[in-house]
Amino acid sequence: MPDVSDYIAELVRREDRDRFLTAMFMPADKRADVLALYAFNVELAKIREHVSENMIGRIKLQWWRDVIAGIYAEKAAPKGNPVTEALASLITRHQLPREHFDVLLATRERDMADADDPMDGVSALEAYAEGTSSRLLYLVLYVLGVKGADDAAKHVGIGYALTGLLRAVLFHARENRLYLPGVAGVQDVNTAATAKIVAELSQIAAAHLQKARGLKVDRAAVPALLLATIADQNLSLLKRADYNVADERVVRARTGVARLMWNNLIGSF
Repeated sequence: MPDVSDYIAELVRREDRDRFLTAMFMPADKRADVLALYAFNVELAKIREHVSENMIGRIKLQWWRDVIAGIYAEKAAPKGNPVTEALASLITRHQLPREHFDVLLATRERDMADADDPMDGVSALEAYAEGTSSRLLYLVLYVLGVKGADDAAKHVGIGYALTGLLRAVLFHARENRLYLPGVAGVQDVNTAATAKIVAELSQIAAAHLQKARGLKVDRAAVPALLLATIADQNLSLLKRADYNVADERVVRARTGVARLMWNNLIGSF
């Protein structure tokens, strides 16, 4: 088996390029731990697409709950899994609060719902975004040793997650999943009515990013918050495509690195 840190880095690079890119701007001595958190998130995010039945997905989520509970009970992490081994080490060394893991896992239960169980309004969608993306950022800030940036991380996490969900509408529809409130069903994701909903949610995402930028944060938090820069790129892309989620520019776009480098240099996100 390859070195644990190499395995984790490759997993995140392959499955979550955006977060991998932001991790490259973090201090070298913190990067492996941050990537381990991102790898944990990858494992959770991919459960739904790798199971044939939702109940199996819930069983896999419960396995991760048991892993986290075991780590906090100071039991040995399951052997042979690089992610669980890395998690056990970093949770202990950084004294990470368990609450964020518990909320993240509970929120991921929503991934197991089918399209006939739609998201109950915008507030529910924002809660999902906070429970997944923002909670992960709170943990990253702990690893980076940054205090006082949780409010900014909350809004960046929500704004980034919303834009990601908008870009992934077609992908989720193929899996019989539907996160957008107001969309009638998976058969209607590529319609003018859906484009209107995407436009409205884009505005909400942009408002969260604006709130985050109105808050003063420690310079050390910037690499984690660079997800806001990526969200901006996605929102601009959606606007140019008239909020058509099936537009090739939306489906095939990749994050540009130059803006990330510049914003990190000037301490902006």
